[in-house]
Amino acid sequence: MSRFRLALCGVLAVATVALAVRGQNSPDLTILPIDHPTIQIRPGSLDDPIARWIKQLASGKIKLDFRSGRLGYLPSVLQNLGVNSDSQLLVFSKTSFSGGKISPREPRALFFSDDVMVGSVQGGDVLEFAALDPRQGVVFYTLDVHQSKQPRFDRRDACLQCHQGPATLGVPGIMVGSVYPDSMGMPASRMVTL
Repeated sequence: MSRFRLALCGVLAVATVALAVRGQNSPDLTILPIDHPTIQIRPGSLDDPIARWIKQLASGKIKLDFRSGRLGYLPSVLQNLGVNSDSQLLVFSKTSFSGGKISPREPRALFFSDDVMVGSVQGGDVLEFAALDPRQGVVFYTLDVHQSKQPRFDRRDACLQCHQGPATLGVPGIMVGSVYPDSMGMPASRMVTL
């Protein structure tokens, strides 16, 4: 079983236990509260692939190569993280904070391995990352796509607007939804989470 699946099972188990302990009669108990100690990310203690990579970039142990054109840092990111480009999944709907640049003609590409996911939007301003920390669960980051002497990763808590809610039982994580996008990429019907 992959590390992502194991972590997701662990996170769901914690959520299930927390819900059982707090009771099942209240409708507001379907998700963990955002301040639950189990899901509080402590910045200095992260040990996900991106957190480790940030340290290596800062020390000069690794470097990101930039390709001119539309690819930019993407090939170097995928290679350095050990993410196969054949893992690509395309998302045609505007269901991302980069939604303004996503459409059926220019989908969002997601690449993944067992412990990290990389999102790329054509013409986007950032590469998006979801990285699995063994203690904290999934942590979200972005990397500016513009060439820089010091490429910088930023934690992206804005992702939690969708990735921490009823679909994830209140635990930050990956969610998969299915929508029918209209010709502009807007969801044409209610999203069904899987």
